[in-house]
This record gives sequence, structure tokens and C-alpha cells, in this order.
Amino acid sequence: MWAQVARLSVVVPFYNVEDYFEAALESIARQTLSDLEVILVDDGSADGSTLIAKSYVSRDPRFHLLQQENAGLGPARNAGARHATGQYLAFADSDDLVSPHAYALLTGSLDKTGSDIATGAVRRLTAVGPTPSRLHEGPFRKTVLRTHVSRFPALMQDRGAWNKVYRRPFWDAHGFEFPRGVYEDAPVTVRAHVLASSVDVFEDVVYYWRLRDSGGLSITERYRELANIEYRMGTVRDVGGFLAASAPALKPAYDRSVLMSDIRLLVQAFEYATDEDRARIAELAAGYLDTVDASVYGTVPMPDRLRGYLLGQRKLPELLEVLRFERRGEAAGSAVARRAAGQARWCARYPFFGDAGHGIPDDMYDITSEMTLNACVDGVGWHGRKLRIEGHAYIHRVSSATPSQCRIQVMLHNSRTRRTIRLPVTRVSRPDVTAGSEQAAVSYEWSGFAVEISARRLATLPGVWRGADWELRVGVSGDGFQLEGPVTAVLPGSAQWPEGRWVSSDVWLQPAPEHDGRFVIRGQQARAYVTACTASEDTLEIEGWASHPLTAATRVVASRRQGGVAAVRVPAEPVPAPGRGQEGDGPRGRHSFRAQIPVGALIRPQDASSPIHRMLPVHDEFTWDVSLNPGEEGATSRLSIAAVKAGARVAHRGREVTAFATHFGSFSLLERTLRPVVTSLEWTADQRLVLRGDYAGGWQDRPSGLILRHVRSGRQHSLPLRWEDRTFTTEFAPGPASGLATSAGPGNPIPLANGDWHVLAPTPAAGAEVAVALDRRLLAGLPGYHRMGVHAVEARPYNTDALRLHVRLDRADDERGPFAAGQLTKQYYPRARAEPLRELAVFDCFGGRTYACNPRAIHDELRRVRPGLECAWVTRDLQFGVPEGTRLVPAGSRPHFEALAQARYVIVNDELPHWFRRREGQTCLQTWHGTPLKRIGLDIAQPQFETGLVYADVLRQAAANWDLLLSPNAFSTPVLRRALGYDGEVLETGYPRNDALHQPGRDERAAVIRGRLGLPAGKRIVLYAPTWRDNAARPSGGGYGFDLHLDLQAMADALGDDHVLLLRLHTNASNSPAANIASGFVTPVTCYPDVTDLLLISDVLVTDYSSIMFDFAGTGRPILFYTYDLADYRDNVRGFYFDFESQAPGPLLTTTADVIGALRDLPAVRRTYQAAYQAFAGTYCALDDGQAAARAVRRLLGSR
Repeated sequence: MWAQVARLSVVVPFYNVEDYFEAALESIARQTLSDLEVILVDDGSADGSTLIAKSYVSRDPRFHLLQQENAGLGPARNAGARHATGQYLAFADSDDLVSPHAYALLTGSLDKTGSDIATGAVRRLTAVGPTPSRLHEGPFRKTVLRTHVSRFPALMQDRGAWNKVYRRPFWDAHGFEFPRGVYEDAPVTVRAHVLASSVDVFEDVVYYWRLRDSGGLSITERYRELANIEYRMGTVRDVGGFLAASAPALKPAYDRSVLMSDIRLLVQAFEYATDEDRARIAELAAGYLDTVDASVYGTVPMPDRLRGYLLGQRKLPELLEVLRFERRGEAAGSAVARRAAGQARWCARYPFFGDAGHGIPDDMYDITSEMTLNACVDGVGWHGRKLRIEGHAYIHRVSSATPSQCRIQVMLHNSRTRRTIRLPVTRVSRPDVTAGSEQAAVSYEWSGFAVEISARRLATLPGVWRGADWELRVGVSGDGFQLEGPVTAVLPGSAQWPEGRWVSSDVWLQPAPEHDGRFVIRGQQARAYVTACTASEDTLEIEGWASHPLTAATRVVASRRQGGVAAVRVPAEPVPAPGRGQEGDGPRGRHSFRAQIPVGALIRPQDASSPIHRMLPVHDEFTWDVSLNPGEEGATSRLSIAAVKAGARVAHRGREVTAFATHFGSFSLLERTLRPVVTSLEWTADQRLVLRGDYAGGWQDRPSGLILRHVRSGRQHSLPLRWEDRTFTTEFAPGPASGLATSAGPGNPIPLANGDWHVLAPTPAAGAEVAVALDRRLLAGLPGYHRMGVHAVEARPYNTDALRLHVRLDRADDERGPFAAGQLTKQYYPRARAEPLRELAVFDCFGGRTYACNPRAIHDELRRVRPGLECAWVTRDLQFGVPEGTRLVPAGSRPHFEALAQARYVIVNDELPHWFRRREGQTCLQTWHGTPLKRIGLDIAQPQFETGLVYADVLRQAAANWDLLLSPNAFSTPVLRRALGYDGEVLETGYPRNDALHQPGRDERAAVIRGRLGLPAGKRIVLYAPTWRDNAARPSGGGYGFDLHLDLQAMADALGDDHVLLLRLHTNASNSPAANIASGFVTPVTCYPDVTDLLLISDVLVTDYSSIMFDFAGTGRPILFYTYDLADYRDNVRGFYFDFESQAPGPLLTTTADVIGALRDLPAVRRTYQAAYQAFAGTYCALDDGQAAARAVRRLLGSR
């Protein structure tokens, strides 16, 4: 025990986390609350973590180190807590980050409220930045002080130990201890929530929960493993037992949370499990679900209710069929049925509904409570003296395909006066609502509405505005259903930031959304108003008036919302009454004042080396609310301001302070990292987006360019800036954008990929990238989607004013979304099939992802021998180019349906759309995409990928459409025939995609590719191309994780002088390494369209179990195998078709050091594996002679 007593003790256990540990400790060391002690508990680490901990202990007296044998996270936390001396207690995990103001905010709140726990919002932290944490969305929608789980049941979802501060006497009084094993948080946190006198809940983000991109799967990501499930359900039983005994009234809320989280994950694990494990999963689920009251099932969404019921009742065949039904995509279009007896109830037509033989109650299918009112405000504006509101409203699953199918009523309701104003409604056709509804059952085309109201009708009484607070409400009725309620959503733009107006000499009428999505029109009496706000060198100067007299004691007061610092008070200097001002400035004859706010008083110096500062550039903001205090015990008034008067900005010590108006017109200040601010955004006639803006910092700090970075993939483009004093301009064409060229040639730049793109600026002042902001005065009038070719691009704000671009294919509304897809399949495709076949060849490579692989080689050969043949290439989002004369067909569009209905030749290397049916006269060639080492198709005993349950059925249906199947060699022919469920003709031609590796001119082509990628001459090019891991699926359809075991920085340090590494992850891997990892040594090429180009330029290949080894073996160049998980992959994930360990044409390596050593001595590798390499190439590469495409095309054309 150490002598010093701290205000807060933070316990940080650690075990083998050297990659993330220092950032975690820095985020704690740099807290705005400095009066803390940090207790580091070494749980038997065997890596460099202990050295990192000791370095902090040696240089910061607040840090202390305990060491113990490995006992697990729970015991390590307990050990740290026993040594803690602080008034308050917190826990942090060793790979996460704590927000800079977190502990000041949470401890400060406990000081004021007397609560036992303070808890705050959480974000997930990925390699490409922070994302919302779904587990924490419910509890942290708004700040609530002195609450309790009995009054706020959503806190049952707040089960993490690390986003909280506990009052230490409360902790000790109840003897909290974390159990051994995994899922150790909930037994403590749920108990604490129940036993607390009260809890303070903050919407502010206080914690960043890391989703690792290396170091193995986390406990949460191992949700499919039976041992993990045993631990999970043990924790669930423990917590449920405690609630049943100590707080039975709260158990239903916990049971609901279990059904929607733990049981949901059990169902996902059940889907991929063996029959034996499925029985055990059902047993574990039933053991708990038997304690759940039947009434709880009715409180969860129907799919969770039905799956949980079937699992708990051990109706395992029925559960499997329900899961197949959902995997086939039929749930999105499931019909709604009325129950025949009793009160009006609606049910979803899922499997076994109404089938008495299976004994499943109709209540399990009941969706009445889910047929909710969805009402959204889309736009707000003044038309003369009337306020016009446009929006849409529908009842989920109730059709509004025609105006007569539903009725829409719109009203304004004043709860204080109990007065309701019913507004005349103009109906509006809105096919876009159906397109964006993510369901296939019904159309919402006539869900649109528009209303107008004169401002004077909103007065409480004629000329009286006290209590004028009107909530917009919408009623929808149709198909026997009738619902009324408040607006539930508001779109960005004029609906989120509508213009307000003066409606009397001292009343400002402001329409605006509340924090919970409701839309309100509020008449506010202005007691203190800012008429001007200007920036000087280091101050913000404000002028305004107050409705009360001013004295020498009157102060302008700025208070930081996040707490932790004292309010800033400055004198409000009275000034003579103003003369006649500009119209719209508000009333005259009030008590005028002037004040100067020194921005230095608002800014806490930020360290550019802080991990939060570097990694979370958009999450370092502090808001100051500004009020006028008259002094002498007078009532403080919030200052108001019109949005057009705000916007002044001052830079100071690498930070900036910006004046802005809140939704309801209150005057506030935003303090954050200095950044470029876009003040103008416009499109040119030649489809270029022009951004203009300014920068409050000095010329030495300003960035030379901006970065566009894709949120999911991490792909990026650079945008140079042109500067004139403190203003900048940049312009670019989002489609196509400058950047990585396509494999079709350097003259074919590609458009921005679909999805969201952050706009970032690397600034010297920040020492990191910061989010580029939009001037808040632009937010109400952003231009919306701009159409350019087959894409549409929209500038959108996120986190209030950070700029990002959203890109999507510009399909018509009747081509977008599940409902449109269903209509095209049922109606348009049959009509197109009735038309004659055309001399057309359609190519589809990996579901429209790219122009590459075998289809590309066949396309090029087909164009050579049949130049008059029409060719079309399916594209998902135009992330590649094709040669002139071939047209691109967007997947899912009408041209796509038409092309597949009428093409004489269809060439594909993977799946075709589920709706495709080969017709007479068509020839469908399946080329497949690799010689199989790992088991594929029907040979996979227990598929672990997302479509595993229906995979065999889908594959057999697909194979029935094929006329020809390509095989790369004699070994593959019987394997492909059996594994793909195909009994037709097989063409053993070799793989056309490998022709480019063996044809004349390959050296010249390689030189072009190297130049395109900007690779330095004279360095050895190493391609690292691992395959994906089926068993690494992330919960809730989050793709597949990939653990980058290879230490790229260590490789750069050892090999960077004469090597470069091309990093190509499998397209199924959903995580991406950080964009700047081992910069200068690593070139990310995951998004490069054609891997054959990469093979052509690579001197050595590093892979694992990928079929890329067979393609590269034909070149004779060295292959290294990084097989750190060989036994697990071979025995538990896929299995192999041959003895890989004995036949591998290169060394099987298990550490980064092994890979570095092999790359340093490739001549030795060649000598050792020469015989094995020759045998391998002789078996699998015998047909790689540069003529495979010619052989395939001759048979294809001869098949007519």
C-alpha cells in the first residue's frame, strides 16, 4: 500500500497487450483530472507489456505496479481494487482508450449528485476510427442524473466495468468482486446498478472499446465456441439468480436484455455448430429460459422471440428451418396475417405459423407491437408568413402504395394548454421512402405529406406567446390499423436546422428537433440576445441586449458542459442604447451590453502526442454554454443568437473556439482542435466538387492538402489545397476520382467507392489528422445528392458539423432496395426472358466486384476472336474500368436483369444472382476461382460462413444453371465436380487468369504495373496475400475478422532498405490495418482490382492456405507459407484435400522472425525446396502455358 491518497483510483490489469498498452496508459495519464492514481496489475505477461508498465511507474509517481501469476482479468481487477486508496474507483482495460475529460466529468457529477455510480457512453474503436457501440445505444441516448435501473431499465444493457466511476465506500460496503473466467463484468455491474442509491448517466462518450485488428480474436468475437458459451450462460445464470432473489421486479428487464443479446448470440452460434454442440447450446439456453416469465417474450421483437422460444423448447429442427428461411432472405418480404380469433392482432408468416402439428403458439409470431408509426420530417422552410413542413409517415408493414390505402393526419399539440391544431395535408408521392425502407413486403409510395401553418396561429392567445411550445404529431390509418404519435426522426438539412423568426417584439419562434427526434415549434421570449459576435486576435467580442437592467456586477458566463473546469466570467459592459439597426436584429430600446471573452481562458492545452488526440480527431470537442448573469441574485438567462450572426472563430495554441447557435437558438461556443472549415460547397458543370473554406491558424500550421478516406475499407485519396491568405480551395471529380488506377490501364481512374468517405486534414498544429468541418451556417442548405453518371454523391454532416461524402449508385427509386428487387424479379425479369436472345456475352467476377480473374482473360480472348460480339460486365459499384467497347451493367439494375435474361453467353467465376435461370439457347460457363487446397462447397462438413445453413441448397441450385465448368488441372477436375454438385461437362483447360504470367510481353506489362503503384526500382517486391478465416465471423453480420499476426513494423525495420511489401487481404476480411502502418515499406493493395497483376510484379509470395499459391507456382519464384494456425485451420476450420505439409513448395513458417529470416536467405529456400517445388508445379501447373483462355473460348463458341 502506498501512502498518498488520491481522488480517483484507476485499476488497469494487463496481459500480453504490448501493441495497445502504451496508448491506453497515455489516455489515462493525460486526463483533465490529474488527481488520480493508476494501479497497473501485471497478470503474468510474457511480452513487452511489463516493460511499458515499469517505464510509466519510473517517470510518473501516480502509476504503481502489482505483479502476479496469471489468474485472469477478474482476480487481477480485484487485486488492484484492494490496493486502491482513492475516494472513487474506476477500471480500464489495457487495450482501450479513455476520453480526456471522462474522469473529471464522472467524478464531478458524483460530487454534485451524491450518486453511487456515474457512467457514460461508449464507442467501438477500429483501425479506421470510432464507430457506435450497439450494446450501448439504448442507455446513453441522453444525460439523466440521479436515476436508477428500476426507473431506467435500459441500464440493464450497461454491463461493462470500464465506462464507470464508483464511489469507493459504496464499493466496499457491498464487497464487490469480479469472478474468475470470462464475462466477469456483468456479475458486478448489474449488482452495482441494483444496489446503488442512484446513478448518473451521461450521453458524453467517456470510453473507446477497441475492436482489435491483431493479437487474436477477442472474447466477444469467440462467441461461437462452446467453452465461451458455457462461460456466458454461467454469468447469465449468476446474474439472473441474484435478481430473482434480491430484486425480482427487475428480473424481467434483465431477461429482456438476455433474449436480445445473449440468447441472440447463442442462436448465431447454434447455426454453425455440430449436432452435438447444438444439443448442448439448447440445454444451456433452456436452463435459463425456463426461469423467464412468459410475459417477457412479448416485449422483444418477433424474430428474437421466436428463435428464443424454439431454442428454449428444444425444437431444434424448427429453429434450423426458421434460420434457413432468414438466410434465404425471405424474412424481409414475409407477409402479415391477421389472427382469426380474439382482438385484432397481426402475425408474420414465418415457418410453421398456423401449423398446429408443431405446437408453436401464435403469440410467438405476433408483430402487432412492431407495426409502429414511422414519422419523419424531411424539410422545413418559410413560404411568406407560413411555415411549411414536409415529411413522410407510414405504419411498418402496412401498405401505402396508393393514396386510398392509408390516411395521413398532421397536427400540432400544445401539452401545456392542451390545444391541438389540425393542419390541412397535401399528399406527396415518395417512392424513395420505399427504396430506403430495407423491407420487401409493401410499398410506402404515398407516405409523403406537406403542411403549412401561419405563425400567428401558434400564439397561446392572440398576441400572447407564453407557453407556446408545439409538438408535431402525425396520425396514420390503413388496413384496419390506426396510430398517432410524435415525429420519430428528422433528416439532416433544413429539417434539422430550420430558420427561426421574430413573431413579436421580444418573441422568437423556432422550429427544431429535440434530442429524442421529436419535432417542436417553440415560441421563446428573448431575455438576453446577441446581436453581433466578432473575432479578434485572442478574444470573441459580443454585443447584445438584455431585458433587465445591467449593473457593474453583470457578467457573461461561459460554462463547460463536460464539467471539470471552472466557469469563465467576464464583465458585461453597458453601452448606450443603439440606434435603428438592421431589420431582424430584434427589438430595440433594451439594455445593451458589450463583452470580450478571452479564448485562452476556455482552452486547456492539448498534447499532440496524446493517443486520443492522434486517433480520435473528431472526438476532442468541448461545448461552452454562454449566459448572462445580472448579479445581485438576479436570474441567469441563456443568451440567444440567430444562426446567421454566429460563426466567429478564433485560434489559440493549436485549438480554436467557434461561436454557434444551438437548435433552439441558444448561444454556445465550441472548443476543439484547430481545423479547416468549409464555408462553400458547389458543383461545377463538368461534375467537379469545389470546396472553399478558411483556417483560423497561422500559415505555418495550415495543411497542404486534404484526405478522403473510406470509412470501412480505409482506402484513401489525396486532395491538394490552393491557399490565398487564410482561405483555401480544392476541387475534384468524385466519379472518377484521382488515385489508384484500374487494371484496365492507367488512363482509367475509378470513381469513389460506395459508402461514406471522411474528409480529413493532416495539420501540424494537431500533430494528427483532424476532421474537416462544415460551417454550421451551411447545414440547413446542403445541396443533397448530386447525380454524376451512374453515381450520386451527397455531402453530409456527422457529429454535428464534420464533413463526409456519401456515395451510392444512382439507381431509380424503383430499382433500389429489397422491395424494388422483388418487383424486378417477379415482374420485369420474366418479361425480359420472353424476348429473343441476343449476341451478347455477360461477365460477372466475384459478384460484380472487379474486372479480373478467369472471366477477364476469357473476355479479352473472346473480344479478340469475335470483335463484333456485344460484351457487358456486371459491376457492384464501378470500382474498375473495362476496355472500350464493353459496357458496365450495375448489379440489380434493370439493364442487369435484361442482360442476364437475353445474353447468349454468361461467364461467371462465383455465384450468380439467385433469380437467374438459364434459358434454352444460353450457355453458362462457370470458371471458378482457384485450385482447391482447402475443402470447398459440398465437401465442407460444417460451413462456418454466414450462409452456411443454406449454402448446399444455393450451390446445387446454381450448378443446375451451368453448362460448362472450367478446371485448372487434372487434380481439380474430380474435386470441383463433386464439391460443386455439378454433373455436366468439365473443361480441363488450365486457368485463363494465369495466361498473363506466361505470355510474351509480360515484362513490359509488369513495368507498367510497378509504375502505376509507384514502387521503387531496385527493391525486392514481396506480396503477402493470406486467405480469410471462416470461423472469424463477427456478431450480427459484421463480416469476418482477420488477425494480422505478421508484425509489419518489425519487417519494415529489418527489410525496409531493400524490400517493399504489397499487403493484400482477402475481400471477405472486414477489418483493415491502419492506413499509415509501416509507411514506406507497406503498400496496401487489397482494393487493387486484379491480383494477377500483383503476381506478375512480385519477386516472392508469402501466403498461407490461399489458392494463390497454385497460380504463383507456375512462375518458378519463391513461395513462403506463414502458417501460424496450421493445425487449427486444417483440423477445425476447413480441412485439406492433400497432405499440405509434405507437398508444400516452400517453408511453413510460424513467426515474423521466421518470415524475415527466410526473406533474407531466399537462395537457401530455393535449394532446400527445389524438388518439392518442381513436383508441386508439375502436378498443379502443367496447363499454365499462356493458352488456357484460347482453349476455353474455342469450346465456348463451339457449344452453340
